[in-house]
Amino acid sequence: MILEMLRWRPISCSAGWRVLAIAFALAVPRVEAADTLRVMTYNIWVGGTVGGQPLSRTVGVIQAAQADVIGIQEVGGSAAAIANSLGFYYHGFDSDIAIISRYPIAEVLNQGVKLRLSPTQEAYVFDVHLAPYPYQPYDIRDGLITTESQAIVSAQATRGGAVSALLNNMSDALGSGGPVFLTGDFNEPSHLDWTQEAANAGLHFGMKVDWPTSNSVTDAGMIDAFRALRPDEVNDRGETWTPGYPAPNLDANEVHDRIDFVYYSGFNVTATGAQILGYDENDGNTDIGIQPYPSDHRAVVVGFDLPACFAPGDLNGDCALDTADWAQFRSGQQVDMTGLSQSQAIALGDLNNDFRNNHADFVLFKTYFEAANGSGSFVAMLSGVPEPSGFVLAAWAVLGWLAAARRR
Repeated sequence: MILEMLRWRPISCSAGWRVLAIAFALAVPRVEAADTLRVMTYNIWVGGTVGGQPLSRTVGVIQAAQADVIGIQEVGGSAAAIANSLGFYYHGFDSDIAIISRYPIAEVLNQGVKLRLSPTQEAYVFDVHLAPYPYQPYDIRDGLITTESQAIVSAQATRGGAVSALLNNMSDALGSGGPVFLTGDFNEPSHLDWTQEAANAGLHFGMKVDWPTSNSVTDAGMIDAFRALRPDEVNDRGETWTPGYPAPNLDANEVHDRIDFVYYSGFNVTATGAQILGYDENDGNTDIGIQPYPSDHRAVVVGFDLPACFAPGDLNGDCALDTADWAQFRSGQQVDMTGLSQSQAIALGDLNNDFRNNHADFVLFKTYFEAANGSGSFVAMLSGVPEPSGFVLAAWAVLGWLAAARRR
């Protein structure tokens, strides 16, 4: 229709340009925001073929998970082949870890990437494979470790330096408030699993251990997605080590545990479901059974809901940084954020993840505002915006108190 108009009707130059603009707009598909994302962690076992299965079996596990982003460990030289089979993008950091993504990789970072999900959305994904030995659960089994403090000291000596470096590499991403995901084979259990309740139930050799790696990651503001969605560490253990090597072949004295994790953080990022993929869906740990199964680790996939856009300082999530965000920021200065989630704290103006809204956050807000609206825009905005009323401040304080009370 548009081409016929151009061919047969005499039109003015300006009208012709308008028609061409309409034609171009109709020809270019609209890029929708990604409202969901499925993030997977998968140790594929020495390139995905050492267990005697073709690489297509590893690809099949990823397809069964319907994953959008996969953090892979023990990738060997298989990253390109897996990505090509899926039609995905990828970046291999070395022969050990790689990130494969349905979405384009906008930037490569230390141990991670920034993904471009849509014109208004970015997400950070980091991947890690921590040192496997000494493996403290084996040492507990063998009597080399007999107390919680010994286990913590040994784990910290084995992986503490690598974890500190990882979190340092992630600091800018975590501070942005945008979606951040951390996948990996941590080769260390979680303090959320080795609880006193689990010990009392006879699990983990009857020992409670406050494992340091998982503590460090959660202290940095990240959430263990599986355990947040499935909090029963006694009856829903989610063990990823091990279905067998290859499944279902196991040593009689093997120690089973959850050591493969998907962590997340970010404003208005919500975990919606977590599944474990392995050999036998009737083994008490596997949600999706695949036979033959090509790896000695079960894989974990987590679904997330994402905000349609994110910009640092956009506290109300309307894709604009304006006076409404400033009013919300000012009101948040009066709120006790004890017990709030990271998203709730960000909405109240905590821009540096310390669960306070103070001068440091003010400096960040001003920086973000002027980056979005131009130099001098913050002062210009202040000149036309009255201070929040006492009623508004009180309302925000009540909302914060209710949120904290609900979480407690």
